[in-house]
Amino acid sequence: MQQALRNLIGVDSGIALLTVLVASSAVAVFALRRWRDLDGEIADRMAAESRLRTLALRDELTGLGNRRALQIELDRALARCEREGLAAAVLFIDLDRFKGINDGHGHEAGDGVLQTAAARLGGLVRSDEFIARLGGDEFAVVVVFARGDKAAPEMVARRLLTATSAPFKVGCSDVYLGLSIGIAIAPEDATERDALVRRADLALYRAKRSGGGEFRYFEESMDLVVLERSAIERDLRTAIALGQIVPHFQPLVDLKSGHIIGFEALARWHHPTRGPIAPDKFISVAEATGQIGALTRSMMRQACCHANDWPLDIKLCVNLSPVEFRDPWLAESILAVLVETGFAPQRLEVEVTESALVHDLCVAHRILMSLRNQKIRIALDDFGVGYSSLKHLSALPFDRIKIDRSFVANLGKTAEADKIVTAIVQLAESLNMATTGEGVETIDTAKRLEALGCGVGQGWLFGSALPPEAALRLVQQKRTSQPLNRPDWRQQMRQSPLLQLAHRVAGR
Repeated sequence: MQQALRNLIGVDSGIALLTVLVASSAVAVFALRRWRDLDGEIADRMAAESRLRTLALRDELTGLGNRRALQIELDRALARCEREGLAAAVLFIDLDRFKGINDGHGHEAGDGVLQTAAARLGGLVRSDEFIARLGGDEFAVVVVFARGDKAAPEMVARRLLTATSAPFKVGCSDVYLGLSIGIAIAPEDATERDALVRRADLALYRAKRSGGGEFRYFEESMDLVVLERSAIERDLRTAIALGQIVPHFQPLVDLKSGHIIGFEALARWHHPTRGPIAPDKFISVAEATGQIGALTRSMMRQACCHANDWPLDIKLCVNLSPVEFRDPWLAESILAVLVETGFAPQRLEVEVTESALVHDLCVAHRILMSLRNQKIRIALDDFGVGYSSLKHLSALPFDRIKIDRSFVANLGKTAEADKIVTAIVQLAESLNMATTGEGVETIDTAKRLEALGCGVGQGWLFGSALPPEAALRLVQQKRTSQPLNRPDWRQQMRQSPLLQLAHRVAGR
């Protein structure tokens, strides 16, 4: 019995030992497999993270580096310059006239152009240079070169400018663009990455303002422009609220009779400490900062109040910014000002530049029709230098075409100018629209315009923009000058109290 028990215990012990051994082996196998799985997971995760890092530094549309990649590369370049005594240039690049492709052909066509431009630019960038797309139609290139070699960044810029010399295919059409390039150099212009980027951007802005198709180096004066713009932006809101920006009035003259038929209201700002600020400086800031609507309403409110003192047959013309046409309530805000000031709608003419029509033709049509339905007249300003087309003229309710000063100034000087003005006048007549010639500075120009059939003239010949009280005196003292077809018209105009007053106020 005892022997049997011992045998049984021995068997059980063997089984137990065998079980332990098997279990241990299973655990070891499981652990080994788990370790291999974890090792694979870690490798996959590291590969995924590497792909994510790569994707995070790549522009999805073009495959070039993105803004973050530019920052990293520029930091490396600046560190190398400091270490090895080299120089680095960052070139900011912008496609000229690209907005027209998006507006006219759609964003899909625009993306195709961006991909083509990226391929061309990338093909011109050498292995020791770096290119990135910053977003939209902006690109950047980083170049490291020997300090003192001023020609190096210029050679890169000229090489890149060739990228857009060939046309881009958009649908069935060939479209010609261009490049604008701004260049900043380290350590000459800045040693910090952000400062260098900002200064390259300033140089690009100056290249764009100069008409595009060129490169510009950063200059210290560009910083002064930014400081001035910042000061204007800071003071603009207060100036609008306090009514410091006021309307001045430039006469509109009937070319056949010499009668003043109206005034165009133009914004003037005399800063309490900085003196006069040019309209092209503060209006662009107002547009960029979203204050243009408030500025227009303030100007219109003041202008209507002054115009209420004029004879009832003298009209008031005011300009609308293209930016304002993004506001679907623009027409209602204008009508609200008329109600507030008690100014008759039929005495008001609003002037619209052609670029206002590009953003959304349907919205522009609705706004202009709303104004027209209230008997407000509509003028198309700067005709012939923007996006004008017969489609716009036939689709929108214009009453008047204003012939751009660039054509008027060349009347009698080039046959082309005479033909263009004649064609515009005839086109306007066929569409039952009136015409105004802008930039009339000589009697000969005024007489040529009148002979071609243009109805109204505006410009220095008849007076510059006058303060409200001077404009009121002008219409109160003498509202007419001698007709243009009189032989002594030139002498009479010079002796006219009306023009003497206008030119004296203008400082001429």
